[in-house]
Amino acid sequence: MNKYYLMLFAILFFYGCEQEIELDLPEAEEQLVVEGHIENDRPPYLILTRSSEIFEPISLSDVEEFFVHGAKITVNDGSRTVELQEITIDSAGLQVSVYTTFDMTGESGRTYTLTIEAEGKTLTATTTIPHLLPLDSVWYEPHPEPEADTLVRLMAQYSDPPETNDQVRYFTSRNGRNFWPAFNSVYEDVLINGMTVPVPIDRGLDRTNSVNWVVYPYFSRGDSIVLKWASIDRPHFDFWQGLEFQVSNSGNPFGNITRINGNIVGGLGIWGGYGALYYTVVVPE
Repeated sequence: MNKYYLMLFAILFFYGCEQEIELDLPEAEEQLVVEGHIENDRPPYLILTRSSEIFEPISLSDVEEFFVHGAKITVNDGSRTVELQEITIDSAGLQVSVYTTFDMTGESGRTYTLTIEAEGKTLTATTTIPHLLPLDSVWYEPHPEPEADTLVRLMAQYSDPPETNDQVRYFTSRNGRNFWPAFNSVYEDVLINGMTVPVPIDRGLDRTNSVNWVVYPYFSRGDSIVLKWASIDRPHFDFWQGLEFQVSNSGNPFGNITRINGNIVGGLGIWGGYGALYYTVVVPE
């Protein structure tokens, strides 16, 4: 009986302590947000938007209002400076504003300094396109379950250089469609430095669509697959690792809050270099 009354007392005590808590959060300062990259043999590409309040509802029709127009954006590669031009492209019915130029393409080993002047603010960032990290081979394997014989797993073998600390990010494209990163798309060689290891390659996914997690990592027979395997510098790696960790914890009440560290001075986001190599695998029907 004593245990019964003790338990009852504990339940009543905690129930009586329950109350609604209202937090008066201060308004965050609106900041400019950068998502930009430059890749070997390809021009720089950048999207410039404004931040929004974390609890502010956003509809698809509001997205176009976040783009920043008329910015002066330059990239310096150590020997010359070029200005990016604003263009508008239609993406799934949305008018998306991007900045790019065909007067510069990326080179492995070079450092690129970004300067943005917009809405009375100046933002800067620096990134490097690291040396290329080729894969030894890329192939596919059948699904381990016979009843799922229409699915295959993409695999690669990678020999990590022992002389350097390296980071990579990868994307895949299926049947000529867009390149998408995998759910976890960034890796570092802290545990495999100097080793040769097999690497399972998950199918890239469009996070704006629902995901079938049962078949997510796999490709289908008949697919023409292009793997983009890209070396990235440390700040670039830290940004995407932090962002993907935060996304994976979204909705988890026990997950830790992750600070996403970008490399934009004066704003938010990332300016990153990709040392990319492309591999094509065609899976027969």
